[in-house]
Amino acid sequence: MAANRCGPAREPRRKRKVTETASLHNRSRISNGQDLLPCVHAQSVWARACRDSYAEILSDCGGADAVPFTVRSTAKHTAVLSVELDFLASKIGKIREEGGEPEPNLHDLYTRMLNAERRQCEALGW
Repeated sequence: MAANRCGPAREPRRKRKVTETASLHNRSRISNGQDLLPCVHAQSVWARACRDSYAEILSDCGGADAVPFTVRSTAKHTAVLSVELDFLASKIGKIREEGGEPEPNLHDLYTRMLNAERRQCEALGW
């Protein structure tokens, strides 16, 4: 082995096979469950609502430890849709409260997101 610019020569690192998983200590904060999503402040209203929704969905599925990764991933995406629907409903409600008429595209977006959430829920077995 030849020495490199950074110091003495080292043994070549063994590459992990695609099918091997890293230990929980050797994974990203998202993969090991410490963070829900990247680039989102964990104490924001949105993140807390999303985390609560995610926990409820996983609870309905039998608990975080009892479900495979694909179910956890689907549950996370469903939680995001659920929180976004809540915020969108709040926006529509605020417009109505002020005596306004929500834009038709706002109702269209809400309906499409609601259908996406329903499909995700069906994928989770509901």
